[in-house]
Amino acid sequence: MPAVSKAQQRFMGMVHATQKGDIEAPSKEVEKAADSMKKSDAKDFASTKHKGLPMHKETITKARLKELVKEVMVEEAEYQAFFKKALEKAGKSINSMSDDEKKAFFNKIDSAWNGKGEKNEAKKKKW
Repeated sequence: MPAVSKAQQRFMGMVHATQKGDIEAPSKEVEKAADSMKKSDAKDFASTKHKGLPMHKETITKARLKELVKEVMVEEAEYQAFFKKALEKAGKSINSMSDDEKKAFFNKIDSAWNGKGEKNEAKKKKW
């Protein structure tokens, strides 16, 4: 099991060193972890390389989660409106289009919408 952050790796390094007897437990948390973990597990966590690990594992708060959901919902609503407008300009329903017309329609949609809630202004002029 690799550590998920530099902080966790450092903590597990102290736990592993405590288990080996190299150091005396520097805190109650380290002592508790050293007593409750298998030596092999502590060693696995402690031996994780730092490269590419964040300092601390990112946690998402309830407020941030609500913010993300709202952003997705707004983007979805914008895309639905964009799609509906493009379909109206095409003058046909999807079911009444031939396969070539459908392909052309969806290619235009894909090229005009960049997926981040903003229309590509350079390609918007085609509509």
